[in-house]
Formats: sequence, structure tokens, C-alpha cells
Amino acid sequence: MQIRKGYRYRIYPTAEQGRKLAVQFGHTRYVYNWGLTLREEHYQQKGKGLSKNETIKRLPVLKAEKPWLYEADPQAWQQALIDLDEAYQHYFDICAGKRPQPPPPKKPRKDGQPPGYPHFTSKHNRQSYRYPQARRIAIAGQRIRPPKVGWVKTVFHRPLQGKAKNVTVSKTKTGKYDVSFQVEMEMPDLQPKAGQVGVDLGLKTYLALSSGETISNPGNLIKGERRLK
Repeated sequence: MQIRKGYRYRIYPTAEQGRKLAVQFGHTRYVYNWGLTLREEHYQQKGKGLSKNETIKRLPVLKAEKPWLYEADPQAWQQALIDLDEAYQHYFDICAGKRPQPPPPKKPRKDGQPPGYPHFTSKHNRQSYRYPQARRIAIAGQRIRPPKVGWVKTVFHRPLQGKAKNVTVSKTKTGKYDVSFQVEMEMPDLQPKAGQVGVDLGLKTYLALSSGETISNPGNLIKGERRLK
């Protein structure tokens, strides 16, 4: 059986590396917000949405107008637009009833959009950028090397196993940095063992066994209350 698993490790960039990471976060955030603005304006003008591929095709025009974007890794830009499209697909699934409605926010959104709709990212929230190809980040000992940042001290508190598929570098509101790897690995299928059963505790059925047997709720509390009365 093939599964995907996540590993997260703390990283400790120097002050200079922190400034370089801020550039990666900021430029990726700019492209994400640009894509969101572009898609909203296109819908208002044309009455229909802009697809992921159509949005990515307009990226060269932005790069020509904003050459300073090359201070960040171009792969992170494109991934930002892919993440934006996934946010839209998530919202469409909510509207179609394929996903549960998110809980109502404590405060109404400033942009007036309903819960679940993609929102503009801010530097005051958690910041991150992602590489769709894990080989973009090199690993050597207790260090990683994100493009355009250099070798960063990393605490691998447990071994990184499996084949890495993508990598996300992030910074929390409290100023902590971490790197997350999504890996693909093989896991042997579990085989039933003789003389052993799995037990599931439920609401309608008190106990359901993997052998097919069900056990009803003994109702000890209700019986005890009756005797007490």
C-alpha cells in the first residue's frame, strides 16, 4: 500500500538568511494576490472565471513588468498560482455541497466575501512558499539549502523516510521557521491475525467487531438511575 506522510522540522536561519526568506515569502505572496485580483477582475468584466492555465499564461507579462520578482525562485511563483486555484476548487466544492460549510467567522470579512472564498494573504499572518519538486531543496547533514537562501541549520529530530514529493518553507506569527516534507512511501498491508478482532466504539451500535458481531449498549447508567430513584 502506498501512502503519503508529512515530516516537519525546525530551521534556524541567520539574520541574513531571514532577510532572504522574507524576499521569498513576500514575492510569492505578491504573485498569489496578483492572481486573485486578476481572476476577480476577469469575472467582473467577462462574467466567467479564469482557469489555472490561463492565469499562469499571463505570468510572463507580470515578470516583464516586475523584474524584481526574480529575486525569488520562479518555481515558487507558479506554485502560488496553483495553490490559488486549489483554494478556488475548495470553495466551489463547498458551494456544490461536496465539502462541509466552514464555521461562520467571528467577524465579517472585510472584502464581503462568504466563508471559504479565497482571501488575500498578508505578511502579518503565517507565511509560506512551496516547491512542487523536492529536489529543489538540497539536504546535507543537519542543514538544508533552499534556492536563493543558502545552507540553513535544521534540526532533523527524526529520520526523513520515503521519497520526498514537495517541500514547504514557512514562518509562524511568532517568528519561528520550519520546513515540511511530504513524502511517498510503501506500507505493508495489514493482515488479519487468528484469534484477534478489531473493536470500534460507536453511537448507534455500542461495539462493532471486525468479525461482524455487534454488541448493544448495556445501559448501566440508565439502570442505575432507575434503581436510585
